[in-house]
Amino acid sequence: MVYVFFILFLASIVFLVGGLFKPSFAIRWGKNPTRIKVILIYSLAALCCLALIGLTAPELPEEQEMANAEEVLEEEKMQTGEEAIDIEEERQIEEEKALSSTNQEEQEKEIEIISTDFNNFKEQYTSLTDLQKDELWLIIKGKYVQWSGKVHNVDKNSIRIKLKDYHLGGFDFEVYVADEQKDLLLSIKKDSIITVQGKLHKRSTWLSSWTLTEAIIIR
Repeated sequence: MVYVFFILFLASIVFLVGGLFKPSFAIRWGKNPTRIKVILIYSLAALCCLALIGLTAPELPEEQEMANAEEVLEEEKMQTGEEAIDIEEERQIEEEKALSSTNQEEQEKEIEIISTDFNNFKEQYTSLTDLQKDELWLIIKGKYVQWSGKVHNVDKNSIRIKLKDYHLGGFDFEVYVADEQKDLLLSIKKDSIITVQGKLHKRSTWLSSWTLTEAIIIR
């Protein structure tokens, strides 16, 4: 029905406009058609058609209303979900920072440097008897030291360091660096002075030198 009133509304507009130019075009009855009569009749007709269109316009189907409501709910859920994801990501970042800080503090507490001077360490060790050396080694094996010296040689896994010049090319201790620092070995020059921090792994004997493992290059 709404389409009928819409057509009548358009017809009223056409006759209104045409009647302004030629009243007899719009009013075919009566002996004296005038522009005023055209305006009154067809303006009123157009307004009535508009009112009837509004009254007879079909309401939105319930299914469409439900679909629109569901769409609104989905959008709200998506926004809520995105906010929840952002909050969760921020929480995870904070937890990772706290865990990293805790691990760093624990590592700093765990690493106890028992020697920072190789010469002093060697002098004290060599002054002991064999039995005392064995007993001391049981205590210090696996402990951390931080020693400095001149680079004697470097291979793909380790650095050999000496504290004095040997006529036969000897060295005082050997350092096996941690995996994450092996890329630094290429940049180390022979006879340069470096400081390393590592774990005591082997002690000096007639056939071997002091050996450090899991070492990091300090400078």
